Amino acid sequence: MREDVEDLAQDVFLKLFARIDQIKPDENFPGWLARVTVNTCYDELRKKRRRKVALETYGPLIVTETAGVDPPEPDKFGKMRVALETLDPKFKVPLILKEVEEMSVEEIARTMGLTQTNVKVRLFRARKKLSEILGGPEGSRV
Repeated sequence: MREDVEDLAQDVFLKLFARIDQIKPDENFPGWLARVTVNTCYDELRKKRRRKVALETYGPLIVTETAGVDPPEPDKFGKMRVALETLDPKFKVPLILKEVEEMSVEEIARTMGLTQTNVKVRLFRARKKLSEILGGPEGSRV
């Protein structure tokens, strides 16, 4: 719990530091800081809720190191999780940000330092690769 609070405080500080040039001395700095803090906390709550739903839906990624024992046949979501793990990170990251974190293409582009077109291309390729891995029809949306 304390670590979460410290992480949020650091996030607020980083947002403040990143926009320090936009702060004007004659404006309401304490009000602005309070609004940034509240919005950062709301963002974290939304992320935790989405992660919880994703965990309940897809389950934790379980890595077995037991030699000679075959893991049980994964269900539909287990197969998706395994397929996701095989994706190249340059395709997996934007797909997770889009589908699990529910970020927009514009937000993903800003976060990853890419153009929106490049993000769309990576999302298309990630979905196509997942479809191939899972044996779905060509061009179907995963």
